[in-house]
Amino acid sequence: QLGVLNTAAFSFAFLARAEYLAGAWDDAVVHAERAVAINVEADLDFTRSMVVGIAALVPAARGDWEAAERAMEGALASVDDYERSAVAVAMSRARIGEAVGDPEAVLAALEPVRHFPFRDGVDEPGFWAWPDLYAEALVGVGRAEEADALLGPHEQRAAARGRHSSIARLARARGRVEAALGRAEHAEAAFARALEAVDKVAFPFDAARTRLAAGECLRRSGQRRRAAELLTVAQQGFAELGAAP
Repeated sequence: QLGVLNTAAFSFAFLARAEYLAGAWDDAVVHAERAVAINVEADLDFTRSMVVGIAALVPAARGDWEAAERAMEGALASVDDYERSAVAVAMSRARIGEAVGDPEAVLAALEPVRHFPFRDGVDEPGFWAWPDLYAEALVGVGRAEEADALLGPHEQRAAARGRHSSIARLARARGRVEAALGRAEHAEAAFARALEAVDKVAFPFDAARTRLAAGECLRRSGQRRRAAELLTVAQQGFAELGAAP
């Protein structure tokens, strides 16, 4: 019976994660709550951190800090021996830090992920989207050169795999890095790649975030009309999702 409950909790959790990416946030909340309830009832410690980490994603993106932190209270204090749990918790804590505008919190949350001894799973594009989060946080604390060095291998791997969602996220981060380093033309080219790639996947939150970042860059470079178009569409996307931050 525990095996059945574990499968149910896992399935509801990753359904919620897929709905989060696809923009079906109300459904994601319902299914994440079911996953947590099943996990708690079955007392399955080895999947708890992964389940509650997913349950925090929508509240964090909507600015419901109490609900996001309440979800994370269920995470195990130590997940050192189970990397999937560690990265799930790290990603969710980083998303909360990103949503509240705290790049230091993002870096602190993701630091353990950078030191995993076995990299294949955590660095495979399309599974755990941590490099763009980390790179943008580095830019936020004035460490753009480190972000520049970090992104290169991940960009190459995403391009080799043809993973449009990863290409879009990494290109958005690349655009922020290039802008921070004063390379305006490179930044605009990166954002153009990000916009092209994000239009090939049905991830509305990522699309809005990419248009926001590109619009900010173009506004600073004096391309106000194109910037206004991107920022308006981004604002509409955030509003439809209820992404208040």
